[in-house]
Amino acid sequence: MNKGLVISRQNFIRKSLALPLAVAAVPACTGTEKPGGAFRLLDHPRHKRDFSDVRSRKVVFLAHCIPNMNARMHACANVFPACVKPVIQLCLDSEVGIVQMPCPELMVVGLGRDRDEPEVEYLRQALEQPLAVERFRALAAQVVFQMQEYRFQGFRMIAVVGSDGSPSCGVDRTAWPDPARRFAEGQGVFIRELKAQMSQAGINLPFKGIEDEKIEETVAWLAEQIGKAGV
Repeated sequence: MNKGLVISRQNFIRKSLALPLAVAAVPACTGTEKPGGAFRLLDHPRHKRDFSDVRSRKVVFLAHCIPNMNARMHACANVFPACVKPVIQLCLDSEVGIVQMPCPELMVVGLGRDRDEPEVEYLRQALEQPLAVERFRALAAQVVFQMQEYRFQGFRMIAVVGSDGSPSCGVDRTAWPDPARRFAEGQGVFIRELKAQMSQAGINLPFKGIEDEKIEETVAWLAEQIGKAGV
């Protein structure tokens, strides 16, 4: 066996054994409140807490690709290589926490946006299939659950920012399986489901769809929403 490989493995084992000791030496918030205490799995907000530490208690909900451009469909990341920096920077400067919503398309048709099961001409057609809509409902439910928790605990939820032109996350404009109006007014499949579930939960937040070529418009809008929230 290669001597260098053996040494490498030995170093890896030593580091692995040392890791628990290093972690134990760092103070951590374990979630244990008192001896005999227990945490419960919840399906609705239940325990009001005092979040008077240094957190800002302000959050904005962003489409997955805004903080992570890598999740976009091939040939669709033409401006920002990693994230939409102006939006992220605004949140950092304003001390607003970022809640990254799931990428519906990645979770339904994969990062490669596969087209063969069943094969359809347009991505929107695939996303409108019953199984895809069912998955979207589950993903939207996860986001709404978070919203309910933040609302219950007294956090300020600023807005929801989608991705205009997307067949899943478009807010004002979306892609349609119709060559005559390839991109037109309308909502993406995920945003449609998210809004429906938010309405059922009595949650009303402003929505805006981001466009890479009109990024200043979105940043100005979000800054205005942050200002209205008293941030």
